[in-house]
Amino acid sequence: MNEKFFDLSKEKQDRIINGVLKVFAVSGYEQAATDEMVREAGISKGLLFHYFETKLGAYRFVYNYVVRYLKLELGSSLESGFETPQETVQGTLKLCTNILRTYPYGLLFLRVAAKEQNEEALEATASAREQTEGILRDMHRKAIVYEGDVSRLWKAMDYCLFGLMEEMLRTQTREDPFLAENYLREADRFLELLVLPVGGVGRISAF
Repeated sequence: MNEKFFDLSKEKQDRIINGVLKVFAVSGYEQAATDEMVREAGISKGLLFHYFETKLGAYRFVYNYVVRYLKLELGSSLESGFETPQETVQGTLKLCTNILRTYPYGLLFLRVAAKEQNEEALEATASAREQTEGILRDMHRKAIVYEGDVSRLWKAMDYCLFGLMEEMLRTQTREDPFLAENYLREADRFLELLVLPVGGVGRISAF
């Protein structure tokens, strides 16, 4: 990683990061093409390798970057924890939306990376993967345990949040790009169906 990358304007840094994230998120490590990355990032291939040296270097950088960003958002969005199932749902949605506003493919990238099989990529991101697992454990710890199966709530939220996210990201066009606000509005409609107040106590409607 060339530290000169951080001398770039924040706008250009984010454009490059988002271009690299998109290709890895859509294609996975092995199938990701650097030609696609430079096209999405709007830079030359020479500059891509100048900043990251190799495709593996780019993968390692964006993985570490997204994990650090996720930790910051976790600290600011979920600091007080969740006291009800409704807060669990809304707090998680808020966290996702905050990240998507700046890095639309960041969460999808982590989801795809979690299934990565390439040994080179796994070794290069081993430390960051441990941090990701810690973040998820922290999120679960902040969620109240209530009547119902909390693990199934997380799974239902996962299917809803990431399924919708992946659909909207993969079907976006230049004329109709992905917008975090549209995702938030649509996801909120789905999540309303997951948690219903019953006698003042949150219960999972599906369970």
